[in-house]
Amino acid sequence: VLCFGRNLLINFLGMINKRLGSYALNIIHFCNPAFCAGVVLCMVSFAWWPMLPAKSLITLPTTMLLLVAILSGCLVMISLIFHKVGYFIAGVIIACVYCHWIGHQYTNAIKSIEFDTPMWVEGTVTTLQNTDHLSAIKATVVLRVSHINSQSVTPILIRLNWYYPKTNLRQGQDWKLLVKLKPARGLANAAGFDYQRYLIGQHIVATGYIKPHANNQWLSGSVSLAQQLSSQVEQYDYPHQGWINALMMGHKQALSTSDKQLIRDTGTAHLFVISGLHIGIVAAWIALVCRFTVTGCTLVLHQCGINVAKISQPLTVLLVIVGTFLYCTLLGFTIPML
Repeated sequence: VLCFGRNLLINFLGMINKRLGSYALNIIHFCNPAFCAGVVLCMVSFAWWPMLPAKSLITLPTTMLLLVAILSGCLVMISLIFHKVGYFIAGVIIACVYCHWIGHQYTNAIKSIEFDTPMWVEGTVTTLQNTDHLSAIKATVVLRVSHINSQSVTPILIRLNWYYPKTNLRQGQDWKLLVKLKPARGLANAAGFDYQRYLIGQHIVATGYIKPHANNQWLSGSVSLAQQLSSQVEQYDYPHQGWINALMMGHKQALSTSDKQLIRDTGTAHLFVISGLHIGIVAAWIALVCRFTVTGCTLVLHQCGINVAKISQPLTVLLVIVGTFLYCTLLGFTIPML
């Protein structure tokens, strides 16, 4: 995928300007297939590491000297006949250091929390899900925490249940809540869905629930653009408001329990996760509109004696890329979208 993206970028820049394409080729030459293979294989193996190396191990002078020596050897091999082996080893080393850093960052976030003890947290609502919209029995929210017990911490994500909520949380709002947390654990049935791996993949370090308290309050923050669009759809009397929101925004909180059961029975859950299908549809509409617009402008300019036919295709591709990027930005760049 990286090599395909590299070639696509070089070809696109080459269509605009040959010299620009050659510059791009020199800049991103490190995306060698052997280098990419080393990075990917090392990062995939990260899921089966039995433990993380001690943090002090990678910061020791001897370890740093060893890494420098190995990387120097890789550079020598790259410049000689064994260039593919050198690229591969360099990719493995870089991916190993990166995975090590990510793993310790996650464990440090866990150590900053006092579990099974009520605590006050302040953070921003990033994701909101209602598991029972009609009776409002429970709301599930992912909170990006910035303060714990009034002390600033490195931002972490926690997943909270709010039973019988008395107010509506909205994506983008800042809240102060009394919560009780536990570590991000898996399900009791190890043969089923790996819930712990799912939480780690979502960067969620703890789960818990919001305790009823008079001081639970909304602090500040404006509602996100995606939430505003979703709320506007809900304001009008459309016959299928919940389905429109679920298909366009991936917001399934307005779907009833029977609706969600229908999704499970029909096996169409993938339609309500914003992924390549949705991005492809958005890109197709943008390409269609841009093609007619650019073609019309080209004809008008041609009548004025200005020939812009050569840049019409690159301009259309550029507008499609920008449009799909804005759509992904609106909905948060989730893994299926990437």
